Amino acid sequence: MKKQKLIQIFVCCAILCILPCRAHAQVTIGSDERPNEGTLLDLKEQPDGTSTRGIAMPRLKLTVERDLNNVLPNASDRQGSYKADHVGLTVYNNNACFSEGVGLYIWEGEKWQKLGGRAVDLPQPSNVSTDIYSGANSYIMTPYSRIKIPIKRAFDIWNAYSSTGATPTTIEIINGKVLNKSSINGATGTLSASIAWQEALDETSTCLLKSVAIEGDGSQAFLVVQTLAKLGNAVVRVHIGNNGNSSDPVLWQWHIWIPDGNPAETPAVTLNDGTSNWTFMDRYLGAIDNIPVTYTGSLTAGSSPGGGSKGGVTRNAHGTYYQWGRSVPLRRWTAITTTSIGMTEQSSLTSAIQTNSWISHVSIASHDWYSGDNSKWDNRWGNATRKSPFDPCPQGWRVPSWKGGRSPWSVLGTTGTWTANQGFNFTNQGAGYYAAGGYRNDKYIHVVGSNGHVWSGSPSGNSAYSFFISDAPITDKSEYRSEGYFVRCVKDN
Repeated sequence: MKKQKLIQIFVCCAILCILPCRAHAQVTIGSDERPNEGTLLDLKEQPDGTSTRGIAMPRLKLTVERDLNNVLPNASDRQGSYKADHVGLTVYNNNACFSEGVGLYIWEGEKWQKLGGRAVDLPQPSNVSTDIYSGANSYIMTPYSRIKIPIKRAFDIWNAYSSTGATPTTIEIINGKVLNKSSINGATGTLSASIAWQEALDETSTCLLKSVAIEGDGSQAFLVVQTLAKLGNAVVRVHIGNNGNSSDPVLWQWHIWIPDGNPAETPAVTLNDGTSNWTFMDRYLGAIDNIPVTYTGSLTAGSSPGGGSKGGVTRNAHGTYYQWGRSVPLRRWTAITTTSIGMTEQSSLTSAIQTNSWISHVSIASHDWYSGDNSKWDNRWGNATRKSPFDPCPQGWRVPSWKGGRSPWSVLGTTGTWTANQGFNFTNQGAGYYAAGGYRNDKYIHVVGSNGHVWSGSPSGNSAYSFFISDAPITDKSEYRSEGYFVRCVKDN
């Protein structure tokens, strides 16, 4: 009887001990202070509620944005309310190529959302010109940013550069007005977006662009581009047709340039020959930096055998390559396809708009991607008049052209320093660094580190003028229009 009494007393004491814990299921970690009334878990060290240390959230590599695969095994195969059950789950993502980069993410029920983070919106449509002349085929972006590109300009260029009949007239061919809307489904159908190519400084094709998408309908629609972590270049495109995907014809393409800093806002260099002046961007179009940083990687994929130095190449200062008069660049490092065009200028220009190949003409005598007659369409890049709709430079900038028979680079001379396998640093008028990035001719890059070429917008007989950089001589040259050279944009004024 006495033993039974003791057991009853022990059970009552245990219940009394448990009840306060259940009624006050609150905990303080870090001190003996009572938790604040509205908290389940209160982390503090000092009586005044302050601490000298923080909390380390679970760190993991998120890779799937719209499911819980990274925290729940085989999550996408599960049924029921597992997504709703985990609303509020918080982790620290250490994958720079996921969504908006490293940082704290919270599960919102349908996707992971970065806390305090949204992609930076770059100039909105009201700040972006839709005019075919003052608008742009290249957009400067930053990591983790978003931009809306008006598609109206693409429709307007097709209208302005389509021939009046099925077969272009001689005058239309001379002026590049050779397009036929039959090659874009009559400019009708559903719009869709795709990435033609993307290329980061480290040669990878990942972690540069997050997404491309269409917002809106028809000519009033926008191409929405969102970037990820890396610096580099990409070409994005809009398709139009009946399928609503990338199998439809390409309506237009745009160059996305993600450099270190903003070349459009970096102090520019003005060259003045006493009569005319040209205000240059501080780097090549498509270059990551404006100063050389030696890169010790390989160029094997994109250069021909013996095509240039494989180490010590200042690749961060190399631009993207352009055939004279084309609106978007060829890839910088990777070997690309080549396309041979027949005798119609219509097929040549259509291919230039819709593909990313190096274009050659089947005419052996022709060294122009557009025509078997090299002298046609001399104002593809404006040639000292207004900016051309096919100009590859960002808004407010254009390809430099000769003025009054004078080259934009005529005042430079050879004052400066040539560094083998890198380029020439001009000290005259503070012109800056010009990398020796060789050139593209066919699918490969040639003579990297030995010399470099920069296009002007001015024709030279059946060719076009370029600026040639090497150890010596440095001079203006007349070059074939089919070659792939760099571009150094100037202010459009």
